[in-house]
Amino acid sequence: MIIGIDIDNTISHTTEMIMHYVRIYGEEQGINTKADYSQYYLEDSLGWPIETVDTFLEGYLPYIYREVQPKLRPLRLYRN
Repeated sequence: MIIGIDIDNTISHTTEMIMHYVRIYGEEQGINTKADYSQYYLEDSLGWPIETVDTFLEGYLPYIYREVQPKLRPLRLYRN
């Protein structure tokens, strides 16, 4: 049996880390960094063209996943 665990915002603070780097990238590029959290996809949430989102993710996704922090409660449950 193979068990998969969805880590993105389930057991980690992924959204917070993505938005940290959205602010950095957006300020560098002079584009919107204020997200509409009722939207799921970055292109909809930020109003960025998909090409901009792709460029952002290509450059920053490694940093996001390297620096993302686990949520404490799910981490305790997982360890038990």
